[in-house]
Amino acid sequence: MGQLSKFSVWCMLLFVVHGCRHGNIHPPAVSVPDLHRFDSFYYQFHTDSMFQLSNIIFPLEGKPEPMDTLPFLDTYYWSKENWLVHHLPDIRDSIYEQVFQVIDSTLLREIIFHIPSGYSMERRFSYTGDGWHLIYYAPMRRPVRVEIN
Repeated sequence: MGQLSKFSVWCMLLFVVHGCRHGNIHPPAVSVPDLHRFDSFYYQFHTDSMFQLSNIIFPLEGKPEPMDTLPFLDTYYWSKENWLVHHLPDIRDSIYEQVFQVIDSTLLREIIFHIPSGYSMERRFSYTGDGWHLIYYAPMRRPVRVEIN
């Protein structure tokens, strides 16, 4: 991967992971589902770091930060020690698209697409009697395409 491509990838990662700074918080550009008060949870999750850490089920399944162009096929787990706090994504720029997919009344999938590059980030949230929890995280990465012959 060329230097410019690596730089672009790191810029996108920093944008998504670090989002807005405190005091410069913007509401999501799309409607956040109000299933079991997910909208309230989503806002607090991104504005209160202690709340965020207490609502992630560690070790958290997902994918690691992409370091090269090779696809990562094995299961990866994020630990509390290597977690970077997420802030509200500022996706008002038209090069990003945020999608919430309601799987059922207890499972939501969020995907943020970087339209020009085709890269995307995925998070999954699960609802239990204790409230919502982040249960999966895959940072901004190129989608893996598998061809079966």
